[in-house]
Amino acid sequence: MGMASELTYECPNCRRLMALCEKPFATSSAKAQEMVASAQQRGLTRVNEALGCSSYFAHAYHSWERGLNENTNGLIRQYFPKKMDLRDVSRDEIAFVEERLANRPRKTLDFMTPSEVTSQML
Repeated sequence: MGMASELTYECPNCRRLMALCEKPFATSSAKAQEMVASAQQRGLTRVNEALGCSSYFAHAYHSWERGLNENTNGLIRQYFPKKMDLRDVSRDEIAFVEERLANRPRKTLDFMTPSEVTSQML
């Protein structure tokens, strides 16, 4: 919890970034994107150090760099097809899909479920 607020509010470029975001988007988009990427990278480095892990930013429109994300999207689409109006989906339907996906064995987890792995870590 402390880490999230630290990354969000104590970033040295936050004020400059917010100022750029308040300007018309077309005139500041390249600089704003550069500042966001820089701030995100610094924050990600701090998170990686705190957790003892490594991670990276996938490039925009490079779906092959986000394998787990794309696989999960495909699993979700089995329940909620593309172009479906998600405003019509009830909380109970979402909870049902969450439960099904959390208890589905995954090859990347040695055929354990995400729920099993999470409970082992806690």
